[in-house]
Amino acid sequence: MAPNVAAAIVKLGQQKKNDELKEILERIPNKELTDLVSSSITSTDGCTLWHFILLGLAHSSKSKEKRFQVTLAVLNQLNKTELGTKVVFDIVSRLVLDLPKFSSEQLVEIMEYCVDSIRAGDPKCMGWKDLFPDVLKLLNEQVGKFSANGFIMTGSEYRKKVLEDLFKMKIHNGILTSFTGMLREVQLSKDETTLAVGKICDAIRGFEPLEIPALSFQLFHLCLKYSSLLVLPIYALQKYFHKHYYKKMLSNDGGDSTDFDSIEPVSDKEIREAEETVLYHLSNVTEFRLDESQVVAMFKPFQNIPEFLLTPFAISALIAMSKINRMPDTMKVVASPVMAFLAKLVVENENEKDLCRHSAWCRGRIESGVVPDVERILAIMTEHSQEGMEVVTPGVIHFAFALLIAKKQPKLHAIAISFLQNFVKKRFIFGNGIVGKLKQYLFAELDSMQFSECLNTLSLTSALTLSECTSSINYILEYLLLIDGIHAMRIMTFLFPLIRISHTIRDAFIEVLRKAMYHSEAHTRMMGVFGFCALLKQLKNNNSRRAVLGGSAGNLTQLSISGMSLLSQSMLGRADNPDMHFDMLTLEILGILRRCFTQTAEIRELLYESLGRAVEFNGKLLPHVLQFIDWHFSSYFSESLEGTLEIDFEKCVRYRCDSGEDGDADEQQQQQLEIYDNVGKLTAFMVHCVVLCNQQDIEYDTEGVTKHLKTVVEQIEKVTLDSLGIIGTLDAKTSVIGCHYLNTIEAGMAYCIWNAKPDNSSLKDLLKLFKHHQIGCDKIKKMEPKKAGRKPNNETVASTAAAAGGSAKGVSFKPENIWDLATVERLLRILFDNSTNYASEQDLEPVRSQRDFVQYALKVASDKLEALRSSPEYWQIKHSKRVFGHVCECGKIIYDRCVRKTNELCASGNVQVALIAGEAFRQTMLTTLAVYERKFSDFLRLISCTLGGSFKSDLLKGLHEIIDKYFEDGAEAESTGEKCVGNLFLCLEILYQSNGLDNDHLSMAYTWLQNFCTNHKLKLKSLGFVHRILFELRMRTQTGAYFDTVSMLVERKYGQIEDDELVPSFTLKSISSMTVESALVALCNVTKQQLDDVDHFILRTNSVLGRLKIYGHGENDEYLHQLKSIERSMCSQLVHIMSVATHLANTQLTLGTCMDSLLKLLINVYTCLSNLTKHFINRHPVAAVSHDSTKFNLVIKSSKPLAVRIYNLFPFIEENILGQTPEPDSDDDSNDKAKLKHAQNAKKNREKVLRQTKLIPKLVFRIETFNKFVLLLSKKTKKDLTYLLHIGTVRDFRIKEPALVEAIKKACDDRPGVASSEFGDIADLDVPEEEDDVQLLRPTESSLLGGEAALGPEESQLNEQESNTEISDVGDENQAMKNLALLNERSKRKSRKKRCSADDDAEVKRADDPVGGKKRKVTKKKAESPKINKRALETMNEVASVAVTTSRTLGPIRRNSRGVKKN
Repeated sequence: MAPNVAAAIVKLGQQKKNDELKEILERIPNKELTDLVSSSITSTDGCTLWHFILLGLAHSSKSKEKRFQVTLAVLNQLNKTELGTKVVFDIVSRLVLDLPKFSSEQLVEIMEYCVDSIRAGDPKCMGWKDLFPDVLKLLNEQVGKFSANGFIMTGSEYRKKVLEDLFKMKIHNGILTSFTGMLREVQLSKDETTLAVGKICDAIRGFEPLEIPALSFQLFHLCLKYSSLLVLPIYALQKYFHKHYYKKMLSNDGGDSTDFDSIEPVSDKEIREAEETVLYHLSNVTEFRLDESQVVAMFKPFQNIPEFLLTPFAISALIAMSKINRMPDTMKVVASPVMAFLAKLVVENENEKDLCRHSAWCRGRIESGVVPDVERILAIMTEHSQEGMEVVTPGVIHFAFALLIAKKQPKLHAIAISFLQNFVKKRFIFGNGIVGKLKQYLFAELDSMQFSECLNTLSLTSALTLSECTSSINYILEYLLLIDGIHAMRIMTFLFPLIRISHTIRDAFIEVLRKAMYHSEAHTRMMGVFGFCALLKQLKNNNSRRAVLGGSAGNLTQLSISGMSLLSQSMLGRADNPDMHFDMLTLEILGILRRCFTQTAEIRELLYESLGRAVEFNGKLLPHVLQFIDWHFSSYFSESLEGTLEIDFEKCVRYRCDSGEDGDADEQQQQQLEIYDNVGKLTAFMVHCVVLCNQQDIEYDTEGVTKHLKTVVEQIEKVTLDSLGIIGTLDAKTSVIGCHYLNTIEAGMAYCIWNAKPDNSSLKDLLKLFKHHQIGCDKIKKMEPKKAGRKPNNETVASTAAAAGGSAKGVSFKPENIWDLATVERLLRILFDNSTNYASEQDLEPVRSQRDFVQYALKVASDKLEALRSSPEYWQIKHSKRVFGHVCECGKIIYDRCVRKTNELCASGNVQVALIAGEAFRQTMLTTLAVYERKFSDFLRLISCTLGGSFKSDLLKGLHEIIDKYFEDGAEAESTGEKCVGNLFLCLEILYQSNGLDNDHLSMAYTWLQNFCTNHKLKLKSLGFVHRILFELRMRTQTGAYFDTVSMLVERKYGQIEDDELVPSFTLKSISSMTVESALVALCNVTKQQLDDVDHFILRTNSVLGRLKIYGHGENDEYLHQLKSIERSMCSQLVHIMSVATHLANTQLTLGTCMDSLLKLLINVYTCLSNLTKHFINRHPVAAVSHDSTKFNLVIKSSKPLAVRIYNLFPFIEENILGQTPEPDSDDDSNDKAKLKHAQNAKKNREKVLRQTKLIPKLVFRIETFNKFVLLLSKKTKKDLTYLLHIGTVRDFRIKEPALVEAIKKACDDRPGVASSEFGDIADLDVPEEEDDVQLLRPTESSLLGGEAALGPEESQLNEQESNTEISDVGDENQAMKNLALLNERSKRKSRKKRCSADDDAEVKRADDPVGGKKRKVTKKKAESPKINKRALETMNEVASVAVTTSRTLGPIRRNSRGVKKN
């Protein structure tokens, strides 16, 4: 029967016979109808039958219950039978259309069905997913109350109850994705969405990787209405991927992450595919719904905890939501807020690394494993991109550029360059785009070195990839001629590896160099010279053949340089001359460079230096270079008729003479001086070439050049200053000639140094030349014009630039040594190395025993090592292994032969040698640390001469022993010896600050230095910086109370303002009267660093607090425990800091630098306290504050004695300022001149007062701000903290009226003849008008000091008279009354002047006559009023003592006596 009935129902429904359909459905019993629907729902026509049953029952008012029974039966059948998703959706969708026709109670039943189905968690039965939102919406819109499970409630109340039950329910993972999709259709509030998202995010950890993308898609859509909630799923996914993938990757430290033998339930590939799909969904979901500013605002609360966001997935998520990742070609990096935010995160991360390195306290708060390694993270993202997962690859590249363009962030630049180097090497397809980006920044910011450095690195590691970027490289080459030549030389260095493999780049580069050689700008011509010399440097025989021979015939071809010249028409080389191509091409380049001999000195000097580097790297150039320059060198030297040497310095230094006629000397002095060459540097270059020829056995006849050099060595002492025209007072020309002459002697000395052998007497010649050099230098210095008035700039006129003749008064003679570092190393070996026999013993002994020469050699070594740090970038010193080797060898010789023998040198009288050697060693370490920072450990290993890994500790111990032995000998009283030790301490400081030492080394160093300062007294002020080293070591290695004891020692040394008992836990003898000031400054600086550390952690706690606000917290939440732990540490640290500040505030410091340092420190203390208090105010609504557990009550308690000491400090400052300028005696009429002088100096004194007290108002404001926040915190926490504060109430002067009146009466009694005036002889206090104006300003200025009011002029006069003379109490009272009356008399005089001017003007008088008369009447009445005397008589018997007291802002009454200075 059922099939016939079902068919009939379907037929009637299709024929739209609704009345008949209604009748047949009414006749069918409920049970039969429900059975029919339940059995037919799984059939093909089940959905059709269900549609017509609902249609028929909808038209019958009698069948409401039957319709509900059938609906329940269908819904139950859906939970029993597995149907297709489309079938279930069709059935539920048809039911949703009729839901408004159901009653409230029936809708409640349907809702209970949905909730029960969700609770069951059957992933095969998902009918509730599309039913739940509509049922919940209809129930929420119901008017009135209805019964639900026996409770009468409104629709909104029922909705709230259902959602609460649902969010408390444990949702099965199989239906969680559908459940999340269902919630998207429910109109949830922000709190409800937060609960739902939090619940779903907690369940993510149990999902399989392949299930994650679908859930994430629904979850991202759910969070879109309240975009700030996107942080929750992103963080949950980050933890998921970190647990299953990145933890293993990071712990493997870049090792093989494959899992062939893994027993993990899922593979790494599945995890990566899931992550890539999640990032794809995140990018698409947020593309048109969130802009980058919203994304940044979402994550900004966490910017101070970089480890929260600097993870591979979190960075990828941020990049996926950025616009620049979707449109990399149309958007710029600087316009992306997300890129700027990521760069700021990296900066914050690097700062935290520095904090952990420089502070043991910070290191204890931040675990070393927590600090992210950004380079490692970017390397992982590069590997992901290499695997073909490209969702965030464009954004990652732009992230690297965001790091690269950061201003003044070398660490970020290094990270970006390292990433781009690795990325281009693995993904060379992106090379063209990356170089295109680099070229945009390269010329936009010429002063920024990181872009050219990045190009250099890429060209060295990925030359083939860069050689294909021809369009970008041509663009760069075109711009080289448009920018300054110095920048062009720095930029072009990246081309040198490319021209070896690319003919196109080579030819374009040569064309640019040819144009540069004929450019009008000197620097551009220098660029051409530098480029051609670089070509020579890389020229080899196998790359100099002609291009017509084929593509494999090399690159640097004769044809490409010389074009179609005659030389390029030469035939191929023969067997007897295999180097013909090399020779011809070298001659071509040298022919182009021959034009340099018509240029100025700066171009010629660049030629000498560039060719010197070229021949050192490529020895085959030597014959051609010597032949090229021999004639030029010989042209400066000749032989006189007497057979003596003559050097033509006039040829290279002369005045420009436009008229062609010789003028007199005075006219030449005013003309422009032109320098065409430097004979000394030319001679040094020739020495260099000859030495290389001898070392490399080059078959070239150097006899002619050698003869010239020997002549210079033997006869240059016969070239006198008189013969050179250096007579009388130096002018610009003679000064330059003198420098060139000395440089020529130095070149001769260099020849002797390199030519020294046991079988010759070169060292004798060397010593002879040195003595002649010193004599000549001294003579020329004595010819310098006397400097009158201001000192001119100490710029040498012997520079390579054209120097102006000008006046002789501006000439300064400052020669520079021309030796290179290799020559310096050779000389140091001759002087100190005994392992090699450089000469006979008879020749060595005089040289090594000549103290002046040894000092000169060490001084030159120090200067040359220091100059390396400022060498031009285009020389690429940091990439030169040769230069690094010379630096290491020089440092090794100086340390081993001089520094380690400091005590022996001092004992033998060679103190200056030890001093200069210590300075040279310090410069060696500074240069290595600045230029070769990554190789600093290698440098230490080389100079320590120690095998194994203990070289660092051995080096430290060696320096420690030298210093200890020096002080054991009692030599600390010698100033020069003290400077030697000072250099050793500076060397130790460099070692301590380097990254090469670990905590064990630093702990050992701190222990030694603490013992040293405890046992040795430093008598010279120059060694005061030792305390800075000690305090920094303490902060880096130890925590806890230490600096409070140091502050006690400083307080005891300076003296106390208020007497207090001091019990230091240790003593430092090094803090003496000479070094206490430097100890104070170092203590203030290290305390300021500690405050900065606390401020940083306050920001971290604010970020942790922001996380707790978003995620919520429980009793055992790890972030809540982390928050409490950091708060306790900060409070404990602040208690120690405030103890230091309390002792320093009670110290009688001198005004100036010391007092300013203290006041700035106190301002920082209260700023930090205010920030911490604000943190607790913001924390209280999120997590209740417990002052006892966080120790914040101890902080406030410690602030009370500090505030008291600060308010006692203000009067001490004022007394010291105002007591320095005595006031004139106003009672003496003959002292008018002194009064006038005082009035003239009043402005100066006022400025002095303001300068010395300018920080006091800021400090008082910070104190009151802190008090205000503490009061606010007390109100919020309902716990009174104000009783622990020091709070003042009065802000102005307070005068005790009874004492004032009695003092006035006594003053009147002492002056009986002035009954008409109530103030006695006030007229005697008249001062000039200028003084009145100044005095009138003083109270106003001093009132600006805030807090405690500054002393007024009257009180200043009173204080000076009290300190200079001994007067009675009555005298004090009289003087006080005079000063108080001075203000009144001044106002009277001004009133009289105003009235007189009004009388002179008739019109004004008529207009103002009634008012003026009234004023005069009132004034007269006021002057004659006896009210004050009546008050005096009324209160006379009530006053026991007479005193004028003042109460300052928030401060105590000032005492007359201060603490006695203690030694």
